[in-house]
Amino acid sequence: MGITKREIASELGVSKRTVANYIEKLGLGNHVSRNGNTDFLDDFAAAAIADALKNPGKPSRQPAAAPAAPAPDSLVDSLAAQ
Repeated sequence: MGITKREIASELGVSKRTVANYIEKLGLGNHVSRNGNTDFLDDFAAAAIADALKNPGKPSRQPAAAPAAPAPDSLVDSLAAQ
């Protein structure tokens, strides 16, 4: 059937909430099935969460922040220099 949120949280030394957050952050909802009150993760989801927790510096599926707009003074200065 798979591994439960509680089991993977215990193996990785994190809380069930952290596992749930990573399921959402990584877009793994389709890899989770529910039986009664228990959520089961398939092997792909378990591996993806373990990898994400072991390599927190890797980029996630979240879009990168947009670059900051230039300050008004620097824009005026660059236009004046032209």
